[in-house]
Amino acid sequence: MTLLLFILILSLLVFVHELGHFLAARRFGIGVLEFGFGFPPRLRGWRRGQTLWSINLIPFGGFVRLEGETDRQSSSPTSFAQASWAKKFVILAAGVLMNYVLAWLLLSIVLSVGVTVDPTTIGRDSYQRLTQRRLEAFVSPGGSAAAAGLRSGDTIESINGQTFVSTDSLIAYARSQDYPPLTIVFRPASGPSRTAMINPRAASGTDRPLYGFGLQSLATIRYPWYVTPFFGLKQTLSLTNQTWKGIAQLARELVVSGRVSQDLTGPVGIAVLIGEIRQLGLLAVLQFVAILSISLAVINFLPLPALDGGRAVFAVVEQIRGRPLSSRWEQAIHAAGFYLILLLLIIISIHDAQRFNLFQRLFRLDQ
Repeated sequence: MTLLLFILILSLLVFVHELGHFLAARRFGIGVLEFGFGFPPRLRGWRRGQTLWSINLIPFGGFVRLEGETDRQSSSPTSFAQASWAKKFVILAAGVLMNYVLAWLLLSIVLSVGVTVDPTTIGRDSYQRLTQRRLEAFVSPGGSAAAAGLRSGDTIESINGQTFVSTDSLIAYARSQDYPPLTIVFRPASGPSRTAMINPRAASGTDRPLYGFGLQSLATIRYPWYVTPFFGLKQTLSLTNQTWKGIAQLARELVVSGRVSQDLTGPVGIAVLIGEIRQLGLLAVLQFVAILSISLAVINFLPLPALDGGRAVFAVVEQIRGRPLSSRWEQAIHAAGFYLILLLLIIISIHDAQRFNLFQRLFRLDQ
C-alpha cells in the first residue's frame, strides 16, 4: 500500500509539473511532440493532433518533448529553438509554477477542513477557529510514564486534580512540591479514561528526577472557505522560505565539513516517510504532498545543469550573448549534470536504505 501511494504521489507531482510545461508551450504556439507518463520503454500511446500521449514502463516520473528542443537547426515557427528567450524562460518556469499552484490548492483545502497545531506557537488572527483543544502526552520509552501505561498521543485530562498547559508549567509544579508522585487521568486513543500513578525516577546527567513524559498543547485550526486561498498562499510562501533556508544549511554543511547532511533524504526516505504519515490520515498526507511539491519546485529551479533552472540560465545567457550557445556543448553540460544528479540520488538512496533498514521493512526480517 505504501509503495502504491508513493507511486501515485510522485506521479501526481510530476504530472502537474509537466502539465505546466505543456500548457505554456501550447500557449506560445510551440509544438508538443509527446507527453509521457513515466519513462520509456513505451507501453501504449495514442495521438491527438500533433501530440503523442504515452504510458511508459517506469512509473517514476514523466516528460514533455517539445518540437525543436534538441534540434537547434529547426526553422519551424512552432519550434522551441525559434522561440524568444523570454518564451523559453516562461515555458521552463511553468512547471515550477504549477507545483506551487498544487501546493497552494492542497494547503488551502487542509486549512478549510482543519489541521492540528500547537496553539501556543502560532500567530492569532480574527479568522481562526480553534476547536478540539486538548493536552497530549509524549512519552519517553522505558521511563516511568511508559511503565505506568501512558502512551504518546494519549489525552491528559488532569494531573493531581489540576490542569496544565505545558511541560514547563508541570515541571514548575513538580519542583514546588518536591517531585511528588503524579496521579494522571488520561484518555487513550480508543477506550474510556484511565488513571495511572507515576513515580519519578533518578536519572544520570540531571539533578532532578524524571517522570518520563512531557505535555503538548494541541488544537484543530481551520479558516472559513472564503479566506483559505489567502492563508494557503501565505503558508506556501512560508514553506518556500523554510525550504530555501534548508538548502542553504545543507550547502553550508557541505562546504564547511565536506559531508552531506544526515538530514538529506531521497526517494527511499520519502517512501518511508509516506508510509508513516499515511497512518495519521488524509489531511496529513495532503500536507506532506504540498511540502514535496514546494521542495520539487525550489530544487528544480536551482541554476544547475539538467534542471529547469539550469536550462533557464542558458536561455538568459543566449539573450545576453546575442546568439545561442553551441548545441553540442549545451547538451553535453546538461547530460553531465543529469548523471551527477543521478549518482547523488543513488548515493542518498543507499544511505536511506541503511538508515531506515529498508530490507528489513521489505522482507519483514525483524518480525
